[in-house]
Amino acid sequence: ADDNASGSAALLMLARHFADPAHRPRRSLVFIWFDAEELGLFGSEAFSHAPTVPLGSISAFVNLDMLSRGGAADIPGGGPHYLQSIGSRRSSNQLGPIVDSVAGVRDMQLDYTFDAPGHPERVFCRSDHWNFARFGVPVVFFSTGVHAEYHTVDDEVDRSDFEKLARVTTLVAGVVDAIASRPTQLTRDLPAPGVTGVCEQ
Repeated sequence: ADDNASGSAALLMLARHFADPAHRPRRSLVFIWFDAEELGLFGSEAFSHAPTVPLGSISAFVNLDMLSRGGAADIPGGGPHYLQSIGSRRSSNQLGPIVDSVAGVRDMQLDYTFDAPGHPERVFCRSDHWNFARFGVPVVFFSTGVHAEYHTVDDEVDRSDFEKLARVTTLVAGVVDAIASRPTQLTRDLPAPGVTGVCEQ
């Protein structure tokens, strides 16, 4: 349920929101559901090698995975406004401040612990955003984090916090709107590993 029906539900809510002409930003948006992430990021890798739009035209990639938990019983320091943010300062010096600014307006508490260089969980290298970051596309990965039911049959919908999911989705909508309403793309002013590059946390 949390992994990753919550992210899929958020993506559907975002698509519905931005399809409304009243909320349509300056730039086009592409909504993608990737398969085989946990088998080796195969879906996003295939897209990055044969993209439906040029990678150079993508201003940013926003990745959503596990968005309906992150309470005090799930994560140390967790709560209704807790959210993990990963990767926003790795490809562009402009994306991180946008994420922080929107989080401040939306009263979300961003946890950057799992984005730290050398963190043993290597979260930056383990999800679909990596296949965009290696080409220099600015990325941000949002998650409410791992919990006791992660990868177990007990990850059931009755454990999900739908108010939290709505709060996170609203924050993501704000981030996407801020990126997509800019007159220019985000800068790509930090080094990118490239197609053969090895991911370093």
